[in-house]
Amino acid sequence: QRLQTGARNVFASEAQSSTGTRLINAVATGGAQACGITAGALAEGYRADLVVLDTEHPRLVGKQGPAIADSWVFSGNQNCVCDVYVAGEHVIREGQHPQQSAINQAFSEALAALHGSTNL
Repeated sequence: QRLQTGARNVFASEAQSSTGTRLINAVATGGAQACGITAGALAEGYRADLVVLDTEHPRLVGKQGPAIADSWVFSGNQNCVCDVYVAGEHVIREGQHPQQSAINQAFSEALAALHGSTNL
């Protein structure tokens, strides 16, 4: 659609000028629907799945309002998330899962087993 219209920001609208915010809302709503849970909004009765962004991350420094969502969504492969809450439980702190070492070890072992079983 962008090529057809010659417009840069085709997913923005008068009601929602931030493409990042619009995409985040769509992902949250669609994800909740796909999982069959009440989530995707900050409201009573909704599941508290939240991310906390690192406001000191170079992609977010000095950003305010909708520019934060746009910068986060379009920041490329850079992780701007520092904390994650799932159903209200704080599971990622300062970018680290409490079982990160065990997860990394299991992943390394799984890769080693795969490489051992093939001629890569």
